[in-house]
Amino acid sequence: MENFWLKDNVTGAIYSVVVVTEDAKTELEKKASIIGLTDYDVLDEAPTIIRTDEEKINRFRELTSEVIDSVAMLAGPFGFDNILSAVSYAADDQDSVNQPHAIALVAYRRNCWVYARVQLLAWQKGGPEPTEKEFLAGMPEYREIEDKIDLLRI
Repeated sequence: MENFWLKDNVTGAIYSVVVVTEDAKTELEKKASIIGLTDYDVLDEAPTIIRTDEEKINRFRELTSEVIDSVAMLAGPFGFDNILSAVSYAADDQDSVNQPHAIALVAYRRNCWVYARVQLLAWQKGGPEPTEKEFLAGMPEYREIEDKIDLLRI
């Protein structure tokens, strides 16, 4: 996982984007399109932003949510709109395609939030403040379940 920054050349706005695949260029193009960017640059370095402790905590929450949603969009045979869409399939015993992926994503979401809470509590108790890059590097990896699903049972 890696964090990139997209600068909108029209408005000057800067967007933080988490990339979870090895094909960063394609994923960045897709996310820029979702944001609505047509004329943008990828920044090599994070912009310098001075944040309060509350803003820093909110930023780590945003990063955690973005990672979870990004993984959900790539999970399963078709991907999901976001994590909320994905987990809605967890209780659906009639959906043999999406349910196993949804159950795996529920566990992944839990692991990500546990990791985030541990990192933030360590920092709040006097430990070093993690950089966004360090924080993302420590996020749990999602392991796609074996695709042994009977697609004919849809």
